Order: sequence, then structure tokens, then C-alpha cells
Amino acid sequence: MGDLIWTEEDKQNSVQFFKSMESYSKAKRVLNSLDTDVVGWMSEQTMLEIKEQMRLALQNAELLTDIVLKKAHPDLHDHWRNEYQFGLRLYLDSYQTTDFQSQLKAQMLLDDFDTWFNKNNHEFKIPIR
Repeated sequence: MGDLIWTEEDKQNSVQFFKSMESYSKAKRVLNSLDTDVVGWMSEQTMLEIKEQMRLALQNAELLTDIVLKKAHPDLHDHWRNEYQFGLRLYLDSYQTTDFQSQLKAQMLLDDFDTWFNKNNHEFKIPIR
């Protein structure tokens, strides 16, 4: 896509990327800190903290414009909308319905996004304000 011009509006919108990823990282840290010997159990407070961070991540993810995603990286839009954003939504929905299969699917989507992101984030072109 060559050198892209970032408007002031694009730059302001790109902040949502960082906010979303920060909330998602917080949720992952909590999930990763859980005792894996106690499968299927977490305190109500822990569950609420994870859900709140995932909700914030999704809220900010949805605010990102398609044009900003495409300017940041040519493939980010598809991975963001179809893996990251959809995975977050599915994860939150699975808590409402206690649908274990949806939770597994959400985790697979988020893992796919994480793999792609970690492999490609050095190519991202997002201006720092």
C-alpha cells in the first residue's frame, strides 16, 4: 500500500487499537495466572475481572475503523475482525450462555490471532501520538 497518509482522525482512532490490546493483555494475564490444577474453577471476582477486560477489549476493537486497520497492516483488518474481535465477542457470549464449545472456539480464534500478531506485529505502521 506504499506510504499512507494518516489523518488526525486516523491517528485518534488508532488509539483504540492500543486500548483494546491493553485490556486483552490484562485478561490474558489473569487467565494465565489461574491454577491449572483446579480445572473448571475460578472465583466470581476473577471471572468478573476477565469478563470486564474482555468487554473493554471488544468495545475498543469495534471502534477501530476499517481504514485504520488496513493502513496499519494490509492483513490486519481480516485478522482483527474475524479472529480477534469475533473471538472476543464469542468468548463474552459463552459466559452468558455457559456454552463450553463456544468458549473453546473463542479461545482458538484468539490463539490464531495471537500467533499471527506475534509473527507480524513488527510490520505494523501505527503512528504513536
